[in-house]
Amino acid sequence: MNYAVILAGGRGIRFWPLSRQEEPKQLLKIFGNYSLLQHTYLRISKVVVPDNIYVVTNKDYANTIKYQLKELGFCSENIIIEISPKNTAASIGLAAKIIHDKDKNGILAVFPADHFIKKEKVFLNILKKAFALVKSDLTLIFGIKPLRPESAYGYIKANKRIPPLRKCAFKVERFIEKPNAYRAQKLISQGGVYWNSGIFVWKASVLLEQIRKFMPKLYAVLNEDNKKLVVQKWNALKSISVDYGIMEKCKSDLYVMPLDCGWTDLGNWNTIDFVLKRDKNKNALYGDVLAVGTKNTTVWGGHHLVVAMGLKDTIIADTPDALLVCPKDQAQRVSEVVDILKTKNRFEYMTPRLVNRPWGRYFVLNDTGRFKTKMVEVEPHKRLSLQLHKERVEHWIVVEGIAKVTIGSNIYYVKNSQSIYVPRGKKHRIENTQDKKLVFIEVQTGRYLGEDDIERFEDDYERLQPRRARNSDK
Repeated sequence: MNYAVILAGGRGIRFWPLSRQEEPKQLLKIFGNYSLLQHTYLRISKVVVPDNIYVVTNKDYANTIKYQLKELGFCSENIIIEISPKNTAASIGLAAKIIHDKDKNGILAVFPADHFIKKEKVFLNILKKAFALVKSDLTLIFGIKPLRPESAYGYIKANKRIPPLRKCAFKVERFIEKPNAYRAQKLISQGGVYWNSGIFVWKASVLLEQIRKFMPKLYAVLNEDNKKLVVQKWNALKSISVDYGIMEKCKSDLYVMPLDCGWTDLGNWNTIDFVLKRDKNKNALYGDVLAVGTKNTTVWGGHHLVVAMGLKDTIIADTPDALLVCPKDQAQRVSEVVDILKTKNRFEYMTPRLVNRPWGRYFVLNDTGRFKTKMVEVEPHKRLSLQLHKERVEHWIVVEGIAKVTIGSNIYYVKNSQSIYVPRGKKHRIENTQDKKLVFIEVQTGRYLGEDDIERFEDDYERLQPRRARNSDK
């Protein structure tokens, strides 16, 4: 009866330049060997069986999500792909309809894919209590006790005049949407307020009834059988969050459940401070970083030495192709930078130069529009897709390992310091059959180097259609 819905369609633009449109933060391995999405899935799967866990995303991320979660036991059929992004009300409503059609008594919990939970056991115990409570048709929101006057979060005011439900959940009095620092401090001093975690638990049937009452157009789309009309009506929906669309209107059976588990919403660069260890000067440092005379500063490195000297209250985020430097109180404005880059058609908003793929990774060394040069690494016993290009040719120079290369019906073994030419219009594939990493340099030349000049025929990772991307997605 218990189900989980993970929302994984966000762009993560406030985490630029680490997060890009093609590789959003929930798909990145920021902490450890798993992506944020994988961490979320593994955490939830300890309470909800894998067959009952759903992921809502868009078509751009579906292939990567399928590959990342497949190795963890996830059922790839449980990926729900939105027709177009319409915010959380539509995403959650779509998942609720699918779950309700499967199980009329189904209870679903909704989780963002990009949260950090320090005390996992505490979190899971509270989640179990929440599943038990909502059997009585109420709606639960997990609330976080404020640690500071944060203006980036929405707040929930609990009604302390009404006795708590089973001593663990309070009636919701009202919502306060992202107050300024002064008002946030005033709310905290008054007591009885919580940050809105974005984690909800309720019956699918209850949610669908709330959608019917408060969002009738969305309800009509969810119950439309004509596929053509579904697309038309979905695209016509207003983009609205579940907080605005439903939660603020259904207070009669709405409760907030305090969650004290070391929760952090990785919404912008300021939140990294509460995940990384800080030094004696309150600096949060990642990578090869030297901080001299610097205080309360966040530095995200990892690619080369970063020296922060004489700084205070600053954010530095360094990647191979972009560097962000800003005061901490401007962290929320990073999204404005991404909008400017998009308007100027700069590739930096879309795809990083260092790109991870299921088979390994590649780094774009140069891209002039007339030719493109990359360093490609293929993990042991992995291979790229069987494909062809109509507009470009490729030269591969092996610099480490041995490559098994298929061109047409012929197979070649290319060793260190050897090269091979891949002509236009020929099916080809490169494979690493060895126990060590394969590294080669790829030079693309031709009239057009865009990603839509690729046709796949076989792929170990079920990516038979090219993604919209600046760089090659082999």
